[in-house]
Amino acid sequence: MFSWFLCILEKIRQQSIDARRAANDAEQYGRRENLRIQGFKVDPCTDCKVAALNLFSRNLNLDVNESDIAMAHIIPCQPQTPTRQQQEPTVIVRFRDRNVRNCVIQNRRKLKGSSRSIAEDLTALSVKCLNRVKNNAVVQKTWTWNGIIHAKTTSGLHIRVRPYLTVDKAITIATQSSN
Repeated sequence: MFSWFLCILEKIRQQSIDARRAANDAEQYGRRENLRIQGFKVDPCTDCKVAALNLFSRNLNLDVNESDIAMAHIIPCQPQTPTRQQQEPTVIVRFRDRNVRNCVIQNRRKLKGSSRSIAEDLTALSVKCLNRVKNNAVVQKTWTWNGIIHAKTTSGLHIRVRPYLTVDKAITIATQSSN
């Protein structure tokens, strides 16, 4: 009788995880045209869209037009506390064309060594998962592409990790699919 109860409980737990993953995937899909620019000071008198265009042309050497950007705005940062330093606000940019967005993100390495960075607009759950994967001892490198978390293990295996999936399970899945 007790094992039957545990079996039902496990099925309910799995259904809950599946529902949360589906909700996260839907939210991530809605963010697929967005990028976040961090460490980017925007003058209050300047339009965020114009400031982003200037960054793309001056720092990334890209010819992005104003018509390529649907909107750009500042996401307010959390206030400074005694334990947390004041951060530069994040600017979120939504592109009309995903190819332009992809071109920008592919050229972001030109910002390496500066105080600015460009990243995909990930959901809170995806950011949590990415950080968990980054901090795993068997993971050498992590990145995201189109909201999907990728990692390269110390053994050289490429894995895809989803929320609620352990790195060990992702390695098992990748190993089984390569055989």
